Amino acid sequence: MGCNSGNDLIPRGRVMDLLLTGLSRSGSTMIGNLMTIPKKSWVICEPEGGGGYCKKRVQAQAKDLGIEITDLKKEAVYGLLDKELLRWGIKEVRASVRDRVYTQWKPKKVFICVRDARDIVISMVEFKMKLVRDKDEQRGALKGLTNQCKSLMRFLKRVPKEDIGLIYYEKLVSDPDYRNSLKRPLGWDFSGDPERWLNHYNRTNEKRGGKVISRRSRKDREKYKTLVKNAHEASKEYQERFGYI
Repeated sequence: MGCNSGNDLIPRGRVMDLLLTGLSRSGSTMIGNLMTIPKKSWVICEPEGGGGYCKKRVQAQAKDLGIEITDLKKEAVYGLLDKELLRWGIKEVRASVRDRVYTQWKPKKVFICVRDARDIVISMVEFKMKLVRDKDEQRGALKGLTNQCKSLMRFLKRVPKEDIGLIYYEKLVSDPDYRNSLKRPLGWDFSGDPERWLNHYNRTNEKRGGKVISRRSRKDREKYKTLVKNAHEASKEYQERFGYI
């Protein structure tokens, strides 16, 4: 689906409920899907595409949720969401877009999807290898992880501590009670479909029959032993802040 530029369409003075962010491959898409409940809530996955605001993608996903959009301007779309839903937000992990969204929209809350950087870097490598074979994919993944960690740490300094909520990937995929425990402190329901719209992002290979389970194992870390060690050292500030020591 095509994207159309349109920064001029960003509504002024409105406040969205949530910005969901973190490092790429931290489970943010799955978590955003869990928080998307038809007629109740919607975390829009990266509505800002490489070419700007993805009007058609937003319209198609809204229709799937039972929301009919006729006026595709951002102001009209997000105004409609205020009327149709109890709460809504945007999921965005790309640093430059995340910073712009936070500045322009001033979300009420910022939820951080947290995951061990050692597993993230493996996921980055394997995801990239599905797209293109590159002999330097490990080097590129490590560089990307390092830059993302630095950007996220800078970003968090801008956000008041009382506005931040943490969602730990490892707990989410290993402890069924953890998902329920998030509802009260964060104020969102986590009973949505974790695999919603994966086909929109060419990620159908990540489907697990609707189950919230991890795709990493101890064997993965052994296979990428040197990469994992380097990733842990390169993301030291991130790892220490979130308890991955």
